[in-house]
Amino acid sequence: MKNNTEKLLTLVELFQILKSKGWKQVDISKHSGLKEQNISKMSTGVQKQTSFQRYFALKDLLTKEPPAIKPRVLKTRSVMNLKHYMRGFADGVASVKESKHG
Repeated sequence: MKNNTEKLLTLVELFQILKSKGWKQVDISKHSGLKEQNISKMSTGVQKQTSFQRYFALKDLLTKEPPAIKPRVLKTRSVMNLKHYMRGFADGVASVKESKHG
């Protein structure tokens, strides 16, 4: 009779494999439903045990590809705020010059 038991990975080994595949802690948290605090404790080995649901939620990520990294785009709102600030700064400098020399 064959023994069909599969060796379970420790949490630290599981996180090492996930990180080598390109998973980040934030993405692991989003896709597994676990809090980032718990993931941090598990990956460093502080928390050595977890429930079966959490373990298999993490192990399920081994079969999935990590999400693609999105390039950061400068937000137009921040540029608009910067232009508005600079415009106000120039107006303020002009009013100071007028009051001193006016």
